[in-house]
Amino acid sequence: MASKTIIELPPLPTASANTQNTVFAVYDKITGTTRQFTLSALDTAIGNASIAQSTADGAFAKANSANTLAQNAYNQANTDFTTISTTADVHGNAIFVPIITLAANGRVSSITNTAITGFANTTYAQSAFSTANTANTVAAASYTQANTGTTLAQNAYNFANTIISSAGAYAHANAAFDFANTTSNVSLTFSASTILDVSANGTSAYVFSQYTGLDNPNVSTFSATTLGFNLNPLSGLHPFHIRLGDNSADFDTGLVHISSTGTLSYGSAAQGKTSGTLLWRIPHTSVGNYKYRCSAHPSTMIGNINIANTANIYFAYSS
Repeated sequence: MASKTIIELPPLPTASANTQNTVFAVYDKITGTTRQFTLSALDTAIGNASIAQSTADGAFAKANSANTLAQNAYNQANTDFTTISTTADVHGNAIFVPIITLAANGRVSSITNTAITGFANTTYAQSAFSTANTANTVAAASYTQANTGTTLAQNAYNFANTIISSAGAYAHANAAFDFANTTSNVSLTFSASTILDVSANGTSAYVFSQYTGLDNPNVSTFSATTLGFNLNPLSGLHPFHIRLGDNSADFDTGLVHISSTGTLSYGSAAQGKTSGTLLWRIPHTSVGNYKYRCSAHPSTMIGNINIANTANIYFAYSS
């Protein structure tokens, strides 16, 4: 039954006392009439009111629960909030690292810069690099030295292995004899008046035995004789040349070179050697000034060879 206002209730023309139709009599002062309200209608209204009350109570409970949850969330958020005093800045660079402090609730409580000391700044990094680079150099040198030792050992092994038989020993001994015999025969054949040991003072000068203490000394000899130069002390450096007196060109006439293996080279092929023995069979017409020179250091390693005329000496001796 839909709810009604008092004015909507039906008028009560005659009072009735039966139980089924028992009504409440309501007097409407506005219209001056008496209105009826049956018990069944009243029961329905009371039921509807009770349902509305229950619904309202449920809605209130829900709202109250929501309010409680909201209050708890607010309280928790308010309890978890921490005011942090920080300064806007860039944290961390070549000499500082950032230190970040976290609170128990996971919030950042502070950020500070701490100087890097003892291991990671530029100075220490450069020092570490230099040390590592030095170690690398030493390791490379050690490897080279070890590799050289291995090569020498292998060569020695190979040499020893080739002479394990009497035939091998004979072959090596015979080769050595041939070389010594060749060198000796050449020297004897050319009758060198002297053989000078040639070494170097850095890249500034040649140094000769028999001319102790002198750089690029003036060498004196005679025409129609043989002058020898032992080039082995040069250790493969400073190519040795015989030149004209005006230093305009090489002088090749009479040159013979004997290599460390006994190979002979003549004339221009004997020039520019850095080991072995160079013999110069000086022509009887070669009198006056000639030069020796290093082709690698021509402006500093150069000197004179003064050749006297043998005929004049013979004539003076005869007289």
